Amino acid sequence: MRKFILVVLIIMLLAAIPAYAQQPTPTEQPQPVALAPELMDTGVNAFEARDYDKALLDFSLFILLNPTYSQGYYLRALSHLGRDDADSALADIQQAIDLMPDNPQYGAVLYNLRGDIYSNLERYEEAIADYTEAIDLNPSVELYFSRAQLYGLIEDYENALDDLDAAIAEAPDDPVLFIYRAIINTEMDDEEAAAPDYYRFMQLIETDRIEHDALVDSEPQFVRMNQGVIHQFELEGERNQVVSIVAQGRPGDNVDPLLVLLDEDGDVLAANDDYDQRADSVIIDFQLPSTGTYFVLVSHSLGGFQGEVAVAYQVTK
Repeated sequence: MRKFILVVLIIMLLAAIPAYAQQPTPTEQPQPVALAPELMDTGVNAFEARDYDKALLDFSLFILLNPTYSQGYYLRALSHLGRDDADSALADIQQAIDLMPDNPQYGAVLYNLRGDIYSNLERYEEAIADYTEAIDLNPSVELYFSRAQLYGLIEDYENALDDLDAAIAEAPDDPVLFIYRAIINTEMDDEEAAAPDYYRFMQLIETDRIEHDALVDSEPQFVRMNQGVIHQFELEGERNQVVSIVAQGRPGDNVDPLLVLLDEDGDVLAANDDYDQRADSVIIDFQLPSTGTYFVLVSHSLGGFQGEVAVAYQVTK
């Protein structure tokens, strides 16, 4: 699925299982009075210090004394994940779910965690089912986005779009949501729907805009890409003229160009992230709707933002 799979894998790597150590304590939830609560405290301290063996010992002793305490199993599951033991973690999460109190927010934490584990194990259908349980209990932007990624991986694009729409409704200034929705629409061959989202992503990450000389047919200009920078070029065109535009990173540079074409009123006409499974961006054989000035914007996508980019256009008809 071209870029979508690559981006999803990048996000999954960034959210790898050991990262769960960042937040060992779930939302507050009612539990019976615990015996030896100091074991919970020392276990959390060990966990935060990444001493997972000590954390496992403390949480196991706590569970021995409090076998019906859901949070103990949840914390021990996180400790298993710290040791890359997904099977033991899954067993503890099931116990935590079986014993969880009537607290939707806490329940969503448990199902979300198990969904993340299934996702990393590439058990996508099971992950989607758990994300769905979590969303039913306590919907969030993060849950909709996680489920959308998996729908994209199994090529269920309609459901992926529904989840991204729901996430964007709650977080309209999150650039990653827009580029993912653009990627999904691109996978569905709906370039018209994808183009405004690519541009919205570019706007949301913008830190600076640099204006360059007007593009001349078949004469490339070279720009240095940096995070959040948009390079703007004018292009003079005639009605019904067919043009192709390319933004190509220099081989070996860590740069993933993103290309947008605007009319003189600033309305989006076309856009492209990757072309033919390459990081280069190409708008190919686009017919200009009128005679006048157009704007070519070049920035970067999620794959990298450091390096040199060649920008050029050519009249093809």
